[in-house]
Amino acid sequence: MHRIFKFKHLALLFLIVLSSCSAGKIAIKTGIELIEFGSGGGFTGLISVNTLTPESKILADGNELKEIDAHATLEIYNESKELMGYKYNEPGNMYLFLTIKSNDKTNKIVWKMGDTDVDVRVTALHKKLMLLK
Repeated sequence: MHRIFKFKHLALLFLIVLSSCSAGKIAIKTGIELIEFGSGGGFTGLISVNTLTPESKILADGNELKEIDAHATLEIYNESKELMGYKYNEPGNMYLFLTIKSNDKTNKIVWKMGDTDVDVRVTALHKKLMLLK
């Protein structure tokens, strides 16, 4: 009887934690609606656009690649929130970008490959996102 009681409590706690990171709540908690990241330029001018949605889905050029852990999504959305006011637009022939969208603002950060002047938080977040693909 005591084990069943503990199990019910653990199951309930698990459901509460799981539901606390739902898509709508991630957007509400952070104010961030969407994160896009990728690269572009070069000889072809090709642009690769990846997206992390509040539903924890990774998209590549609009096609779903995979779903990641909701807690990881929340962590990344919180990191991106800190960069919402950061401005940097220095593209080169080959460039990387990070676009952070809230319901009333879009911040696109663009830097050339190898740029050492861009904030390290931007490059670290971009690298983290690219590794999720």
